[in-house]
Order: sequence, then C-alpha cells, then structure tokens
Amino acid sequence: VRIVERDGLVVGRVLDVQFYGGVSTLAVEVEGRPGPVLVTQSGTAGSAVGDTVSLVWEPEDGVLLAATEA
Repeated sequence: VRIVERDGLVVGRVLDVQFYGGVSTLAVEVEGRPGPVLVTQSGTAGSAVGDTVSLVWEPEDGVLLAATEA
C-alpha cells in the first residue's frame, strides 16, 4: 500500500505516524474498515496526523480472504 497525492483507490485520514530509523509507518483510518490500514514507507512521512490521504496498491499485491461466519 502506498500513499499518493490524489486519485487513490481508497481515501482515509492519518491517525498516527511513527518514525523508526529511516522508515515511517502511518496508521490510516478508512471508512468501512474495522481497524486502521498500516502503510510503511522509506524515509520521513510526507503526511501528518489528521491529513487526508489517498492509498493505492498493485493488483498483484492484493490477497483475497475467505469470509467466515461469526
């Protein structure tokens, strides 16, 4: 999952940004998801808590999970 300037597949709001020795991890709240989407990228994050961001990913990076009954 990558953050892009605009026209992403999904739009969300940054909840948290962590920086660990050259790598940033952002927690992004996406409507309809029970928990945040985590995005890890090299370098410092170009987004801050509260920013609206667009997310994209390559089709081959998707994983289809079987539905389960609760």
